[in-house]
Amino acid sequence: MIAPQKWFERTWEFTLPPSRFPCVLERLRGAPDRLGERTRGVGGALHPRLGVPMRLIDLALFTVEHDDHHLAVISALRRRWGVR
Repeated sequence: MIAPQKWFERTWEFTLPPSRFPCVLERLRGAPDRLGERTRGVGGALHPRLGVPMRLIDLALFTVEHDDHHLAVISALRRRWGVR
């Protein structure tokens, strides 16, 4: 089993030549549509707090934004308390 690694301790090598950048950008821009295609036909999702129906792609976005909000709050608290 691979040991988990903290997200901010990860590193990536960007060794692609600059000429490949348009291909990478195209893949990133197409990711939401590809996710939608792969999840089409999967049962609907419910908003975690409101309980109203929402598309799976919208739930994924909600989750990412919600996590980002919590990470920002945690970072602000760490700065306020001087925690490294």
